[in-house]
Amino acid sequence: MTDRTAPSVRWWFWAAVLMTAFKLWLTNGQQIFAIGFAGHDDRLFLQLAEYLLQGDWLGPYNQMTLAKGPFYSLWIAFVFILGVPLYLSQHLLYAAACALLVRASAPGLPSVPARFAGYALLLWNPMSYDASSMARVLRQQVYSPLILLIFAGLVALYYRRQESFPRQARWSVLLGLSFGAFWLTREEGVWIMPSAILLAGAVLLGAWRDSREILRRSLKAVGLAAGCALLPILTVAALNFHYYRWFGTVEFRAADFQNAFGSLVRVRVGPDLPFVPITREAREAMYAVSPAFAKLRPHLEGAIGLGWAEASASVTQLPAEQRQIGGGWMTWALRDAVIAAGEGRTAGEAMAFYRRLAAEINAACADGRLPAGPSRRGFQPLWREGQTAEIGRDSAPSPHPAKGMIRRSCFFVTSPKAGSAAPGKAPTSLSRIKRHATKN
Repeated sequence: MTDRTAPSVRWWFWAAVLMTAFKLWLTNGQQIFAIGFAGHDDRLFLQLAEYLLQGDWLGPYNQMTLAKGPFYSLWIAFVFILGVPLYLSQHLLYAAACALLVRASAPGLPSVPARFAGYALLLWNPMSYDASSMARVLRQQVYSPLILLIFAGLVALYYRRQESFPRQARWSVLLGLSFGAFWLTREEGVWIMPSAILLAGAVLLGAWRDSREILRRSLKAVGLAAGCALLPILTVAALNFHYYRWFGTVEFRAADFQNAFGSLVRVRVGPDLPFVPITREAREAMYAVSPAFAKLRPHLEGAIGLGWAEASASVTQLPAEQRQIGGGWMTWALRDAVIAAGEGRTAGEAMAFYRRLAAEINAACADGRLPAGPSRRGFQPLWREGQTAEIGRDSAPSPHPAKGMIRRSCFFVTSPKAGSAAPGKAPTSLSRIKRHATKN
């Protein structure tokens, strides 16, 4: 850097700092909020954070304890200990992620004004200050910054592959820890793998073309990133085994739970109902051949089933009394029923029950006691006749595109009951975070 360019770089740097401060000042006027009775979202993250602050890991085991990744709750507890307001901490994390991505891309953006423009474009993404969703206590608040940090690490390793290993190592650590946190935030993280693999492959391919020594350094850098990614994931899995007798991070990723749900979906009994992968008629047939599933009958055909059928009635368009539970709700109904039946005092016990359930249902399908389709795993619903044509109709240009968008997307996923906190009355953990998040 020449003496002439140094003042220019400093000017652009302080311009970026002032712009960031201005955005933080603007967003300071937004009020963070949480839905206290949203037991599957806001309230869950706050409750898990409360247990963490009490030193009880994720608290007593139930159907919600390991249903979602713990990183957001860990973040809430972490910034609470630091004394940083939650909403501010999320904006600071996002700004840091934007800055690091631009810094990682610096070799490909030699123009300082171009780097400033890239940072401004990322920083002022309207998604980052949309108060209707981003001001809620939801895990997407850290999900987006973690994605940017992952790509910052990958881009940095590509552009800096000819540098010494110590200079690459800091980016490897950033990449690995960000990926580990990302994997512990949401359950559908597999979507990022194609891009991550492509960029990692570009790093190694470029290093191979440069020289063997550079390739060895890049392999070490990628290996360090992989080790750093595994560290938080394995730590959480080990803690879950210690507290809940199951070595894993999130139960929705567990093969036992996916196999159990897949075995239920494959049974073909009863009417073919849109948005209902497991009909009540199919459940009745499975109760008769599976002692494990029969234990859930009082609950799936009782208050739990009625509640989830009512919650999904806006999609199924069926009366709740029929207890036809929509697909996105059936996973939760199954988990609720297992706990209510006393089959999940620990996560290990719940997984053992799911294994037994899958084995009994699949055996009945194999020997013809249940009419069924091919073996299945996971939560993907059956592809039904006519859906291809329906997608074509919905994808066709509409003379009123806004109306078409509203027709296809405007419905709300709700849980069957409000939980222990009545509307308008926040649980203790929410009150604590609320006071903490809004303090000046």
